[in-house]
Amino acid sequence: MTDGTLEKPIDWIPEMSNIRYKYIPSFIRTTDPDDIMFDFMGEEAQNNLNASAIIFNTFDALEHKVLEAMASKFKYSKIYTIGPLPLLASKYVSDTTCFQWLDQKEEGSVIYVK
Repeated sequence: MTDGTLEKPIDWIPEMSNIRYKYIPSFIRTTDPDDIMFDFMGEEAQNNLNASAIIFNTFDALEHKVLEAMASKFKYSKIYTIGPLPLLASKYVSDTTCFQWLDQKEEGSVIYVK
């Protein structure tokens, strides 16, 4: 897209003022609300409205207003921020104490990503 579209601000994402198309992941970067990936991502979000928890790769101080807007949409979900993951990965220390906590949880109730 070299016609300036990527520089246009987006006004349809709650609490994300002044964000431009170039900052949206390319697989959903579209101006067509009927785009297949845009539709798929919307359906996936709808499927998770009743999830007990949602994890975002961000941190509250960076996107507090966006996270509040998300929390109002996902009323029954606890929202956790665990990012930014690239910074955490660079400081990763092998710590196996979390396995004791994981072993106490019901099978299939926790996702562990290493």
